[in-house]
Amino acid sequence: GASAYLMGASLVNKHYSLGAQLNEDGSFVLSNKRALGSMIDRAKRRALEQAGAFKQKYGFIPDSVRMNFQLATGLREGDDVDKLEALQSYWACAQLCEVANQLVRE
Repeated sequence: GASAYLMGASLVNKHYSLGAQLNEDGSFVLSNKRALGSMIDRAKRRALEQAGAFKQKYGFIPDSVRMNFQLATGLREGDDVDKLEALQSYWACAQLCEVANQLVRE
């Protein structure tokens, strides 16, 4: 369910918020690249907030959150495709913290 949510959000974001359009060669171009940088910064802050709160509450950060955060950090300086992957990975970090929080509480 979480993966489906992230994929759907990514698709909507890419086509509506960022204005992605396909080129003749099958690649895509973003018409709103500036917004992508802001989205990545906000998603990173949210991921750090969620991970910090989880660590403060339970004393550790789940490995899946750490791996997604490292992946996102590595991809955020790449091309548009990499940046979109980075955004999705930061989103995944925050969502994984929320899911882990629900599982640990129960």
